[in-house]
Amino acid sequence: MTAEFAVGVMTGQFECGMCRVASACRHCDAHNCTSGCHARNRKHNNIARVLAKAAKDAGLEATREPDTHGLLLEEFTKEECRRIFPRQPSQDYKEAFLLLQQAIEHVRSPECKLDKTGKEALLKQRLDAMPALSKKDLRGLRIDINIVNPTTEEARWIDVTAVSTSSPSYVRKEAEHICARDGIKDLMAGFSAPMLRATISPVIAGRERQKREKYANLVAIANRQHERGSRAQKPQFVAFVITNTGELGNEATDLMEWLVAQYKAKCLRSGPRDDGLTVKELVTSFRKQLYLNIQMELANGVGLTINQSGLYRTGH
Repeated sequence: MTAEFAVGVMTGQFECGMCRVASACRHCDAHNCTSGCHARNRKHNNIARVLAKAAKDAGLEATREPDTHGLLLEEFTKEECRRIFPRQPSQDYKEAFLLLQQAIEHVRSPECKLDKTGKEALLKQRLDAMPALSKKDLRGLRIDINIVNPTTEEARWIDVTAVSTSSPSYVRKEAEHICARDGIKDLMAGFSAPMLRATISPVIAGRERQKREKYANLVAIANRQHERGSRAQKPQFVAFVITNTGELGNEATDLMEWLVAQYKAKCLRSGPRDDGLTVKELVTSFRKQLYLNIQMELANGVGLTINQSGLYRTGH
């Protein structure tokens, strides 16, 4: 945002073109302002694109925003998937889903004495009892990327999130965390104790927890499919969280190192190369490029978000 806009906001001359409230714009968070929505979506999609490309380079299969119907091996219809996995579940939904889970487990168990028609009727009854969909849930819940190792059928279900730790709702908690972390560093200075892994930002930890809760029902169904033998491996859900300052969550770092390990395995299978590059050189280059591309797409997205946020109208 320009200095002209900042002065205009303070005097009430300008207002945010989307927020439409001049007095509040001085407090408008660039990373939450609705006029920057397109830029934030672009940042999110580009980070997901980098991860998907790295997975393919490592010899894995990567699918962006796969249909939940196919992701769950077509056990449920597309309409049922939207009903079972809304994007924003309410408390009524959670209670109804628990009853649906119990019904599914009952009809799959050997103790169930119902015939096929009775089983279908019971499941339909539970599905019909699910709360009506809101307009926001017409598409249903989807993951951002499905990465599968075609050899082992090992799967990673990834949800990408970029969060601003400078947002008004986060900044105090983040500042307290930084002060505490720096205090520990000062305390350990001069001692020969082993290096301690830096504690993760509470904002990242909180967002990872929220994402795991959001996708818990989807993962639970997939795990039950594995237990029944219809799925070779239990999928591992990954909340890929990165802050606008470039700090990665533990799950994000683990995923990237897993991709590096998969790329190394691919290089070892391929054998010697004509260009003479060693496996170590190839892996080092892959890791460096992966981390760099993630940070570059993050920086581009943050810059575009700041550029588009607070777009204003002067009445001319």
